[in-house]
Amino acid sequence: MPETLRRVLWIDDDSPKEGHVVGGFEFRTAQTCAAALAILLDNAFMPDAIIVDIVLPQGGWGDRFYETPGIELVKQVRDQRPGIDLAVFSIAINEERTRRAHEAGADLVRSKNQLGLLQLLKELRQAKDTTTRKDAD
Repeated sequence: MPETLRRVLWIDDDSPKEGHVVGGFEFRTAQTCAAALAILLDNAFMPDAIIVDIVLPQGGWGDRFYETPGIELVKQVRDQRPGIDLAVFSIAINEERTRRAHEAGADLVRSKNQLGLLQLLKELRQAKDTTTRKDAD
């Protein structure tokens, strides 16, 4: 795992439609679960971290919003890329959703009301470093 996060896949229906660079991080964005999975399967963009919103459109006809796709996406990503840094970042955080996100494999769960995106990435790196140290002991 790199010392600092450089490439981030941000999966959120409110994320910018195109990739961009902020604070030294290269972001690629997806607005639906289907678009996120397509990026991950393509392997052209290999992220160091993934940020997922809980409430996402599935990406099919009608693009209805569901809570489950965000949680299911966390689970799929964790199964496919066990070592990747993975955070849930959503306005719709509560105790139950936090529990479910952690059970699905999220390293960190934060509300968009609590902090900004760059602070989230810093906390995610710290959470992974702490977990790595505990696993080594």
